[in-house]
Amino acid sequence: MRKLYCELEAFLGVADDGRTDFPQVNANYTYTSKFAQKLLHPSGGFYRTYTRISAHFPTQLIESIAVLQKNIAEVFTKPVKREPLNTDLYNKVLDYYLPDLEKLSKLLDRDLSHWMMKKN
Repeated sequence: MRKLYCELEAFLGVADDGRTDFPQVNANYTYTSKFAQKLLHPSGGFYRTYTRISAHFPTQLIESIAVLQKNIAEVFTKPVKREPLNTDLYNKVLDYYLPDLEKLSKLLDRDLSHWMMKKN
């Protein structure tokens, strides 16, 4: 990870800050309980009713509910490896952004061709 970070710093033209710790952000999780999932992510009429009512709750109560939700989520979730993006979808997204990537390459006066390669 450190090597990639140094490459990114070099690409951006910034000095190395010596960082060696890279905590994971936005990990992919799945629920181990359907009940907990529905409790933490309600849908339909219940959710609309809850949001309408909770707008009148004191801030401290809303913060307490948020802490409770976080604790429930920690108990009833587990990390799972994120699947790679489907090749067809990757290529469609690349096609969409290709003109912007070409403009960015010219604007930065950098070769970004490695960002513009389709997957097979």
